[in-house]
Amino acid sequence: MTLGIFTGAGISGAEPSALPMGHTLRNELLKACHSAAERAIGMSDRPALNHVLASDWKLEYVIGRLVGTIGTDATTVLSTLWVEVPNETHMLLAAHLFNGGLHVTLNFDRGIELAYDLLQGAVSLPPKAPVSYQQALTRWRARLHGPAPPLAVVGTSDELKQWVLGRQAPALIKLHGTLEPDALGNLVPRDVSVVDETQLMFLSPQQLDALDELSRSSYILVTGYSGNDIDCYEPLLKRLESGRFAWVAPQNQGVERRVRAIDRTQPTAEYASHWLRKTYGASLPKWPNDPLTSARWIDRFHNWEQNIRDSLGDLPLAEAFAWMLHDAREHDRAITLLDALLKRNDLPRTRLRLANALFDRNAPGDRHDAARHYLRVSLTHGRSGGLRTYVARQWHGTTLRCVAPV
Repeated sequence: MTLGIFTGAGISGAEPSALPMGHTLRNELLKACHSAAERAIGMSDRPALNHVLASDWKLEYVIGRLVGTIGTDATTVLSTLWVEVPNETHMLLAAHLFNGGLHVTLNFDRGIELAYDLLQGAVSLPPKAPVSYQQALTRWRARLHGPAPPLAVVGTSDELKQWVLGRQAPALIKLHGTLEPDALGNLVPRDVSVVDETQLMFLSPQQLDALDELSRSSYILVTGYSGNDIDCYEPLLKRLESGRFAWVAPQNQGVERRVRAIDRTQPTAEYASHWLRKTYGASLPKWPNDPLTSARWIDRFHNWEQNIRDSLGDLPLAEAFAWMLHDAREHDRAITLLDALLKRNDLPRTRLRLANALFDRNAPGDRHDAARHYLRVSLTHGRSGGLRTYVARQWHGTTLRCVAPV
């Protein structure tokens, strides 16, 4: 049997990696932006946070809103997804690749790659890791015979275009981008889409080719995946056949009806590591789950948040929160916040977002005020042609014949 594997962020949740699901990191970002808004203008509005927390936005979407106010520094939040020591699921998935497997993942982190490198002796465990891990690694290396085949880690769209030409195995295909260490050892996002909303909603032809290749496996394991990714969920379901897949996660309520319509024996409420062990990893030694003494991901997140605040202040994060209030159709709250931010720092982008919120709310007088803001942005020195075209189109979309002075 050839086993193909499809995974999400759930595979990295167990100790010692102990990383969050995408929604957990997303929620911490939303809380950070809300706190910045409270500090920036003295706003105290817990329901505003509840409204955005209740949204179904992906992590990448929220990062994209932050990119719009703080630039590409926003994507560095993904560097908090650092794996010092892989967990047992990472190790079992690496063992699958060790035998020539195909693995498609939505994960950004490097847990599987690190496990593979440890198994082939390319890297060592950190010196401060508990001794139980070194003992287990020695036993694992002894059990996996022969040299490890070169692993194709496919983390960018360009790499995927090359991979589909030769379809090298083993291969780890990271559909949503990857994190790679730079010369200083810091994790840097590569090809993580946070701005292109079309790319967030649809897979490319090459990404669909990767799913097609996965579907040629005689059996497919789907695990650690919530089904919340609009770009992948439907294409994946279309490639699953009754009796030829297992959908495994501790909780499956969100996908149960759709998956059961394909195979009434699925999904299965189980941990990935348990399924992997009984399917092909029973002979492999146990891998420890001892916690590490180093910083947890939430500690790294709060350090990232503080560094952003120290370098940029609260206003850009508060503006991103106002933008997301607008996205959530909380127009009154968005307008109140944007108006206060504009009084603190009169930026064309803030004025444009206030105009958009007024235009969309469309209460009496809103279109008049929106037109006034659009006109002022259009007259701002140094604005790009694209922005001028946008604000001109919006301005002409108002019902005004006479515009109030700017």
